[in-house]
Amino acid sequence: MIRRVAIGLLALLAGGCTVIQPADQAARAWVARAAPALAEPVQGGEVSWPARWGDGTAGLAEGGVGGKGVIVELEGPAEAWRGARLGRFHHLRADDEDREMVARLAWGRETEAGYSYKMEGPSSFVFVRRAEDEAGGDGTPVFSFVSATPTETSLATGVQRVEVQRTWFTLNDPIGRDAPRGLIVFNVGLFGAPEPVIDDMVRRLRVGGWAVLRMLAPPSRLTERVEVVVDVAGSLEAEAERTAELLDQRTAEAAYAAEAALAHTLARRPELAPLPRVFMGLSAGAMTGPATVARIHGSELGAGADGGLGAGLGEFDAAVLIGGGAGNLSIAARSSYAPFVDGVIFRWMGEDGELSRPGPVVERLERLYLEHSTLDAYHTASALEGVPTLMIHASGDTAVPADSGDLLWERLGRPERWVSPLGHAVLFLTINLRTGGILDWIDETLEAENGERGE
Repeated sequence: MIRRVAIGLLALLAGGCTVIQPADQAARAWVARAAPALAEPVQGGEVSWPARWGDGTAGLAEGGVGGKGVIVELEGPAEAWRGARLGRFHHLRADDEDREMVARLAWGRETEAGYSYKMEGPSSFVFVRRAEDEAGGDGTPVFSFVSATPTETSLATGVQRVEVQRTWFTLNDPIGRDAPRGLIVFNVGLFGAPEPVIDDMVRRLRVGGWAVLRMLAPPSRLTERVEVVVDVAGSLEAEAERTAELLDQRTAEAAYAAEAALAHTLARRPELAPLPRVFMGLSAGAMTGPATVARIHGSELGAGADGGLGAGLGEFDAAVLIGGGAGNLSIAARSSYAPFVDGVIFRWMGEDGELSRPGPVVERLERLYLEHSTLDAYHTASALEGVPTLMIHASGDTAVPADSGDLLWERLGRPERWVSPLGHAVLFLTINLRTGGILDWIDETLEAENGERGE
């Protein structure tokens, strides 16, 4: 009881201390601003979307999407599934349902010699079927995007080896309304948490008349445990390049999953295609959001020769990014959540052994990382040029360090931003105090956009 009262009082205080920063019209067109720790802006490499098993095999099986993976519709409602995090030394052992997903993905992709696959590994986050379906809920169906990254082909046998990952979604219809007014593509943060808060947020969006395409959690391997060992006396180039590859892979998967889920949704619900569409990203969903928008828009940063759907899916009319940031290496290295998430683990090694995190080395490594990365929000923020964007920012955030949020805001061209003196957890525990305001902002933005177009 005391805890609930304390959270309530903090929420009221936070709501009263929010500062609204109007969009800086002089900077709204995309600008190449540098990070606070960088003397000059960093130019990334030419955009490159990572390969997936069977690139170019779209249409070989129902659910094939741009060759990047397949959509598998799952039996049972959302209430029949629960999230589960794998332990540090745990590799998922496939059950019959997992094997069926892989078989759907493999159709048309396997080599004549066959294939072998590995399911998600340590610290990954997956959804598993409950022993018994729980009562409650509205029976919303679940579907999963399934993809795999090729690792090697055995020279001796010709067997293709791949690593599988999945992303789970639901499509939630409006409440109390026969037809939706539009579609919100809703990408959440790590582990889909805090789930009760997000459940309530989605309910309020639905009551507002919106259909919500909800990513239940980011791609399963987004938090898979990887160690990056950094020789602080070395050149740092190899570590920067490796980390850029790793983090771009994870960012790309979120974009591929959202692209596939949207394509699946529009194929089955074509009446949604001409309606207003909003991207909403929370935490990790906001960090990967610019790449997702780039992918779906099919801009020069987005899909293309790699078999993506490109502009065929249409564009977003507005975007809301909550608790996000740019500069993924710096975020991963400095996040106060790093020990808990246990995803990308940095070990800083000097002549005398392991060191505590050295700030100057992080800054040098971050710059080199940004030179190799192409999908970090630092670079893909330009995909939101011309898309009205609202940022909601916690100035006391240490999980997604607040200065990385400032950097994202700069790279977006200083759109409208609501700033509260909160940390990451409290920002999301109190986010539903702002849901009504977010809906109002979306309404006003779409009305203004329609007015400018003369519609």
